[in-house]
Amino acid sequence: EGSKSINSGAYVGFIYDYNSSTQTYIKTNVIISSSSLSSTYCYVAISGDGNFAAISKPNVDNIGEVRTLSKQNGSWVVGATTLNGSPFTGLAFFGRSMALDGTGAVLAIGGSQYPNSGDNNGRVYVYTRSGYTYSLATYLTPIGTINAFGSALAISNDGTVLCVGSPSTADQTSANFTIYRNSGTWTLETQIYNSDITYSNFASSLSLTLAGTRLAVGGQIGNSLTTYKAGIVYDYSNGGWSKTQDLSYGPVTTIDTQFDCQISISGDGNAIVVGSPAENNALGRILL
Repeated sequence: EGSKSINSGAYVGFIYDYNSSTQTYIKTNVIISSSSLSSTYCYVAISGDGNFAAISKPNVDNIGEVRTLSKQNGSWVVGATTLNGSPFTGLAFFGRSMALDGTGAVLAIGGSQYPNSGDNNGRVYVYTRSGYTYSLATYLTPIGTINAFGSALAISNDGTVLCVGSPSTADQTSANFTIYRNSGTWTLETQIYNSDITYSNFASSLSLTLAGTRLAVGGQIGNSLTTYKAGIVYDYSNGGWSKTQDLSYGPVTTIDTQFDCQISISGDGNAIVVGSPAENNALGRILL
């Protein structure tokens, strides 16, 4: 759980571990010293097995930085190395999105504004873990005229399927996401554009099943009070990805719902949760 910084010069966050014998959650405070941090909020990611985590400050020095954590001998330990996309510098928003695989062996970090906030921007950095240390293995760049590549990330449990969100193209009329597969090296598998004008910032939220064969995609949507789309589901079959279902609900009382700003799919792919933080007079709403 990330939180706002409550004292200058430190990351502040919390990790909760469930104790099955007492059926309670044990809270651990996470404080990471850094002289360059501002008071803006953090982003977090955690591995499927719950033993590795990452916490970020995307706006540090207009570049961003990420620190990793690991659970060792029952306690959470902060990694000694600060990840910041080095040797690449410039406006990057490094850490705006992050994804860890099931065992924390692969960490993907998005730098959605690298090298600037113009067209064809963004980069995804892929790190691999040796022991408790993460090292940059490769980076992925946008293919075609794409904006904000790396704004959202999702990775399969085995770390071989990576989905990268690019909420809008350069002309701002459509959006896309790109799927890569690692069979020794990361290669482009497919790139999908959505032409549905009811979606804004499509692919600003992504979620993969454990097997990496079903993908839920969301974005801010809505222009009708009759039926709202709450996301789109894509499935992998016979070597390719295809759209299998629109998630919809309705009627609603206002068109300013911004539904599916956040979307999450269960490991087996049989349940999906979408969130509408601006709906219900900004109180929010969850749809399962």
